[in-house]
Amino acid sequence: MPPAAAAQGTPADLTPIAVIQGAGPASPFDGQEVATWGLVTGVASDGFYLQDPTGDGDMHTSDGLFVYSWSAPTVTAGQCVRVTGEVVEYFAKTELNWLTAITPTTECGAEQVTPVALPLVRPGDDPVQVLEALEGMVVRLDALEATVHGPTKRFASGEQEMALLPEPWPRYVGAGHLFHDQPALSSLLYLSNRLGATLPNARWGDTVQVGAGGLVGVLDYNFGKYQLLPWAGQALMATAAEIEKITLPAVRPDEYGVCSLNVHGLGQGEAQFPDPAGYAAALRQRAEVIATELVGCTVVALQETGSPADAQALAEVLGTEFGLAYTSLAIEGPASGEAEFPLTNSLLVDSARVTVQLADAVEGCAAQDYGIVAPGVCPLGEYPVFDRPPLMAQLLIAGPQEAPWEKAQTLWVINNHWKSKSGDENANARLRAAQAAVVAQRVQAILSVDPAAQVAVLGDLNDFYGGAAVSALQSATGLFHPYAWLPPLDRYSYLFNGAAQVLDHVLVTPNLAAQLALVQILHLHADAATGESPLAHSDHDPVVLRVRPGGAASIGGTLAWGEISVSVRDDDGLVMAHATTDARGDYRLWGLPEGMVMLQFDAPAWILLEEPIQLVDAGVGLRLASAPRVRHATAVTGAWVALSTPWLTDMLIPLN
Repeated sequence: MPPAAAAQGTPADLTPIAVIQGAGPASPFDGQEVATWGLVTGVASDGFYLQDPTGDGDMHTSDGLFVYSWSAPTVTAGQCVRVTGEVVEYFAKTELNWLTAITPTTECGAEQVTPVALPLVRPGDDPVQVLEALEGMVVRLDALEATVHGPTKRFASGEQEMALLPEPWPRYVGAGHLFHDQPALSSLLYLSNRLGATLPNARWGDTVQVGAGGLVGVLDYNFGKYQLLPWAGQALMATAAEIEKITLPAVRPDEYGVCSLNVHGLGQGEAQFPDPAGYAAALRQRAEVIATELVGCTVVALQETGSPADAQALAEVLGTEFGLAYTSLAIEGPASGEAEFPLTNSLLVDSARVTVQLADAVEGCAAQDYGIVAPGVCPLGEYPVFDRPPLMAQLLIAGPQEAPWEKAQTLWVINNHWKSKSGDENANARLRAAQAAVVAQRVQAILSVDPAAQVAVLGDLNDFYGGAAVSALQSATGLFHPYAWLPPLDRYSYLFNGAAQVLDHVLVTPNLAAQLALVQILHLHADAATGESPLAHSDHDPVVLRVRPGGAASIGGTLAWGEISVSVRDDDGLVMAHATTDARGDYRLWGLPEGMVMLQFDAPAWILLEEPIQLVDAGVGLRLASAPRVRHATAVTGAWVALSTPWLTDMLIPLN
């Protein structure tokens, strides 16, 4: 039996909101029909927020909740209403659903709700413990400054979201992105325009200020996160951060490029680009990214082309508008013909340098039924595991006409788009494991025929770096993940709820690792606000590998301080490669010649370096160089002053 339905003075047929919410994360009335009352505090497109303005005075129970009306509700903000419906825990959010009555009433006892202060969650704390008792209530966020970790995202429905890390937490959790496995993610503050507020167009790293008047709205719970829904008419100010754009070096004649790009629903489906003008603009937008940002891509693996015809259309735009001759390659799969959102994995290959020797769709079957309809793919009693089958191709890659190689390179490419993380992630993970197993079998089959084969498995694997499916693929095949050579702060291709993560991968056989002249996740999209620039068309970052068949050397290291310039010079003093240390002090210098090279370190005035020039033996692959001694100038000056001042010297604590 549920708790008593009514507090003293409450009509017997009504249950106060606080009683419905209960003192725990889930309602004790889940699945039961109740009637309650309250003031409407916010109206959304599919429901409204209701709060008892008097409340029960218990800080452990919420006095507000969401009422889901399916379509646009007819109530207005400030109205007092009775509502009858079923209590539902919708993805851990307590709401009233399956409504049977909404009627005006005079039982609220007050005409407005007094906002309560919204506490900030400390890094590592459980947001449920701090915020659950405020779910659905009107809250006030006091004036603050925060750093954007989840850029402004705009959805087709008109809704907008962003994620902020309030001061003072950035000073404690460190510079750079927050990654999906960091406890500090708990302290992110999520905002939504669901109640009509205007959110600033901000990218990762920008600063947002809440003014002296604070920010008032409703605290919602939405798919695993508490979200402040500000009321309309309140100002949020954003200040843009200085972001250094990554520009790829020119591709050398003795190299070829392997790239991967999720083109974000580039098709003519009902939920894609059904309008011819919009489709033409989307084609040109994606083509511009490939032509001007992903320079030197001999092979481009595309995910989320709608159908094979869309890959062909993109190749045509690259030719007519950018003078790049690509041949498209795609094979239809079960999802290619969907009316709303068709999806097909595709390849673009340099028409002048690449000969397609074989192309095949990677099909796979399993004993478990994953709900994928692909008649004729599997024998009786087994079921398909791909609705967008990987595209496998054997490619013969020649050097450019002006500098042909003695021997063309044979490269096997398997382009993937595995099961997404949306919905039931337990079921998704099982399907991704089955997909990884099928791809591993294909790689094993290639290597069993030719142990020296060069294979690249790439695409949107929808699994984290070091995730279960990717790790299983590596264990079964011995594939090398080039992201192991990237600085840790650079290992992300996607931001979700302010968390940086890898979803897009390129894995290669070890014989290709020795030939890698560049490994780069090009952060064009993930950090950007939706629509920030014509190039920000996707929510996934593209990935670029440069392969130098004769072998390539690279140097990396860490200096523990950011903003230090590192360069390699040749015998004539000309800069061959340059990098600047990131927030952790990491740097990488790619595509160097083998042999002894001179490293030069140049630091800002506030950093002192000892031995700023070093000779390093660059060998094939990535070599980590030793770091020069780095000291902060302020600390050095302070120590000198102390040692020069007798009374300060007496206060120094000797170090054992």
